Amino acid sequence: MIIMVIVISLVSFSNIYAGSIKEEYELQERCKKGAAEFVQGKEYKDLIRTGDAYYTNHYNRKLNKCFVVIYSTNVIGQNYIDLWDINEHKRCGHFVSSLVDPLNAAADCTVLGNPCKSKSEWDSLVKPYVEE
Repeated sequence: MIIMVIVISLVSFSNIYAGSIKEEYELQERCKKGAAEFVQGKEYKDLIRTGDAYYTNHYNRKLNKCFVVIYSTNVIGQNYIDLWDINEHKRCGHFVSSLVDPLNAAADCTVLGNPCKSKSEWDSLVKPYVEE
């Protein structure tokens, strides 16, 4: 009797676990597709098409949100990085620096209202949104 209870418990747990893995995968895939659609609908579309920009997407399980990080450069030698919450169509962060600055000091940097002065500060502020 005890063995049967243990077997039933293990089977139930494995089904729940498999379901959560499948659900997680589906949410990540939905985020990937949503990020592609989001970028195509924004001013980044031409930059990405010409190779002057690229993006990565991140599904944050803890926040249940999809974020996209868009990296681009312009003709005067500035790096741009934007963090977007694609569920809310809201830019959460922005980083601008010069390509010739070896220390990557920020000309403009903010993440959810928090200012930053360097690429390393930007990375620290953005990390909780793109690594969950």
